[in-house]
Amino acid sequence: MARARVSFLSDAEKGDLHEQTLEVLEHTGIAFNTPLAVDLLEEAGAAVSRDTLTARAPRALVESCLALAPARVLLAARDPGHDVIVGDGSLTFTSDGTATYVLDDATGERHDGSAADLRTIMRLLDAMPNCDYVWPTISVGP
Repeated sequence: MARARVSFLSDAEKGDLHEQTLEVLEHTGIAFNTPLAVDLLEEAGAAVSRDTLTARAPRALVESCLALAPARVLLAARDPGHDVIVGDGSLTFTSDGTATYVLDDATGERHDGSAADLRTIMRLLDAMPNCDYVWPTISVGP
């Protein structure tokens, strides 16, 4: 099947975005919802704050991790006809995740994600024919 190929940024714009991302990762950092992630990043060389569960990753750490990452990844489906290759330049559509909270559309209240929420959302995404692959959108709480 033919796949659409789209380029949104020039090489110069991609370079600028990469540099700006490195600045944010190194100087602002990232907040996490789990101490384990902060522990792992500290072991790898990031500066962490346990009080705020944030980590600041130095440029060298980010660059070394990117160098280890494959340029293309096969997401193999049970049916090979539905395999997706990420990084081959084709356009794919997916869900976004993994949130830890859900905004209940009936009550307007925010609550921890539950197994029932995950089932509901995954059924919805599975029914969307234009979604090439999905990942769990809710991290089920205790």
